[in-house]
Amino acid sequence: MSKFDSEINKIKLCIVDNFGAGVFTRPQLLKCMERDFPKVQEGSILVADYCVNRKSTGQQIADDERFLYWVGRGKYRLYNPQQDGKWGRKGYPRSQVD
Repeated sequence: MSKFDSEINKIKLCIVDNFGAGVFTRPQLLKCMERDFPKVQEGSILVADYCVNRKSTGQQIADDERFLYWVGRGKYRLYNPQQDGKWGRKGYPRSQVD
């Protein structure tokens, strides 16, 4: 497991433990990450990069590693394919990229 995979798992764990399927903001996520995993650097957590429905801000994150859904105005939640639909390359709905 790479350092990158480890950080993704820590972020997922923090979200599930603190927010479940609920909505959260980046500051809320950073606060729980600082408490639960103080060695993870704040700058490495670019929440938008993990969203299925947002274009990446630079990190090369594969579609199958994206696990968040952007609700709007700085709010996020866990991605639910049954509720949110299928998303594919670079934040586009699957029907637009297939």
